[in-house]
Amino acid sequence: MSCSLPYEFVRLRFFFGQRLGVLELSDEQAYGIAKRRFHNRHLHGAGVVCGLHADRYAPAGEPQTTRLRLTQGAAIDAHGREVVVGYDTCIDVAAWVRAHRSDNADLSDPTQDAAQRLWVTLAYEECPSDPASAPRDPCGCETTGCEHTRVREGFRLQLATISDLPTPDDDEARLVVAAVVVVYDPSGEVVDLAEIDDDPAERHALWSTAALQTALGSQLDTVALQRSLLGGPRIAARLQLDDPSTLSVPVTLARDDQGAELPLLTSDPPAFTLRRLDEVGGTWEAPVVPTATWDPTQSRFVLAFAAPLVEGTFRLIGLASLDAPVVDTARQELSPATLTRWFTLTLDGGTLTLTHPS
Repeated sequence: MSCSLPYEFVRLRFFFGQRLGVLELSDEQAYGIAKRRFHNRHLHGAGVVCGLHADRYAPAGEPQTTRLRLTQGAAIDAHGREVVVGYDTCIDVAAWVRAHRSDNADLSDPTQDAAQRLWVTLAYEECPSDPASAPRDPCGCETTGCEHTRVREGFRLQLATISDLPTPDDDEARLVVAAVVVVYDPSGEVVDLAEIDDDPAERHALWSTAALQTALGSQLDTVALQRSLLGGPRIAARLQLDDPSTLSVPVTLARDDQGAELPLLTSDPPAFTLRRLDEVGGTWEAPVVPTATWDPTQSRFVLAFAAPLVEGTFRLIGLASLDAPVVDTARQELSPATLTRWFTLTLDGGTLTLTHPS
């Protein structure tokens, strides 16, 4: 995640007798907005918070329809802005295709492809509203005027083709919320929606704290969950390739109140198993069990294999003993109890390199 930071945060300081004008009140509002968006962007990220599911809209039960309905919901965009869709809304896909065929190369010759995939994007949009009378410059001749008294935060729904999908540097910070496959007739008109996917790979969901706790609770018992949340020794997210026959599994040790690392009290390694995936044949090769030892000098488990590893996609599993868990001197158990790590080995210029999925 990009660590884009403001130069500073400055808030107003009020005092008795202070004159407050448009600038002061605008700065007071801007401070709160900027702080909230900073929090959203860096602590939660961008994605769908709830709702925003797509389906066909055919109120009379017609077998065919070109209208797509998006249910109400909420999201946070890449700028940290809340995007609230407070009501179900529809998109006329056929009308959109007709309007954009001349300026979108992906739609230039739909007769070559009887079906085409489009993506539904959501963007934050705001507009002034609630006009009211406002006096003009006291030194001028005009005594009446009009100003908007509110800024209404809204949204904008658009369709996107493959060439127009949002990118990380998208200025509008559009979010993909659904995808749809449209069907053309011989003349190039959209006549039906063949497939609607309201959970495409490009859609990113943001989980609430309650949902995360529920998910963790379903995998861990209450005691293990509390230990995990409180902190103890943890297996790091990434593996290390020491040489073609040796992998390292780093462990981040817990610290005491003074910041000193708490060493492991028991150091029998978890039971590790490595499998290689044959992606061409779609099968798993026979499991390989390495010799695992604990290296206290570098806080890592060292996995030594009888034969050098080769190129391919691998899945490493580590299972800690429930009867004799690995604990540190504060009796905190090593987590996670079940370790799963995917990685790829590639040979480049005679050197074997390990990479993790992005």
